[in-house]
Amino acid sequence: VSVSLSISYIGYKTLEVDVYEYTEPLTVYLHEDRNFLSEVVVVGYGTQKRKELTGSVATVNKQALSQISTSFESLLGGAVSGLNVTQTSGQPGAGFNIRIRGANSVTAANEPLYVIDGVIVYDDNGATSSASGTGVTRVGGRIDPLASINPSDIESVDVLKDVSATAIYGSRGANGVIIITTKSGKKGKNNIEYQYSIGVQQAAKKLDLLGASDWARLNKEIYQVTEFDKGEYYGWTDAQLDALGKGTNWQDAALHPA
Repeated sequence: VSVSLSISYIGYKTLEVDVYEYTEPLTVYLHEDRNFLSEVVVVGYGTQKRKELTGSVATVNKQALSQISTSFESLLGGAVSGLNVTQTSGQPGAGFNIRIRGANSVTAANEPLYVIDGVIVYDDNGATSSASGTGVTRVGGRIDPLASINPSDIESVDVLKDVSATAIYGSRGANGVIIITTKSGKKGKNNIEYQYSIGVQQAAKKLDLLGASDWARLNKEIYQVTEFDKGEYYGWTDAQLDALGKGTNWQDAALHPA
């Protein structure tokens, strides 16, 4: 008794093999199809040519992800062509404005869609600064909802920049899609990673400011010339001005080595 098997694979010629009642495993060798025009890649609900897909999907390399950073969004800056990253304000925890190939809308949001391990996460950085109905206005921009992700836990980041992203996520992917895959354990393998960083920060240059007595003496001279408000500094003696001393250096009080 024999059975005819038809074996095919993308990029190789189809092979038909007659299989008999053998007990040993059957080894099949496929030959490359050199007349093959172009491969296809499954995209959402359809297919797309690979040569058209290479320009629309970008992967952040491992070297960029291994850098020390407080937010994974800051790692994307300069890592992917056509992707611009700017922080909304200097407030700690403030969100980032991410634009993939520029802004697509004038009145609607321009933030890309985030997909973390298959779960869609909405970024509200593009929302208005005042909460409707609460009377509360947020100062310095919205808090980034993605700041809770540890950059060290990210395995890979893929950026869908072309309109092909709408084939998977619909209109929500019109501004592009950022797919984040986090690290996970693997069966039968134990892996422990430890990462640390040490940094030192200090002010590169401080302003040369006057002390308390010098500042008061300068004001007294100004008021004597302009005859402005003689009652505050005009009647002070040199002994009283010298008694003020250096005063408080507010630069040293505010700036400390970190």
